[in-house]
Amino acid sequence: MQEIMGIRQRVDAPRRRWFFSHKADLTVWYDPDGAVLGFQFAYDKAFRESVVVWRRGFGLGAARADDGEDTRPKGSPLIEKVRGNPEAAKEAFVREAEKIPEDIVELVLSALGAARAAERGSLF
Repeated sequence: MQEIMGIRQRVDAPRRRWFFSHKADLTVWYDPDGAVLGFQFAYDKAFRESVVVWRRGFGLGAARADDGEDTRPKGSPLIEKVRGNPEAAKEAFVREAEKIPEDIVELVLSALGAARAAERGSLF
């Protein structure tokens, strides 16, 4: 993934960074002090897009995305929570993470690793 520079920042929302490839997207949100608030990693975009969302203080969740082909207005909202597959998400992330800063890579891998080690009572 490559960082998309100059994305529009909303005044009423946390600052964000966006990393893009044709196979995956990573969005990272920051508080005013520069600490990470959370991230959303979408992968397998060409097949059946899966999404992992991590929020500081809340942990990790998983969902599928609607490609918008069968709905109007067209869009890609998260449509259903699913039991996540942290190993599949981790493998997809590692394949795409070459140009992502090391601190972000460590955060994402740590969140996915914690999900793998945790009890499966939640979405992971």
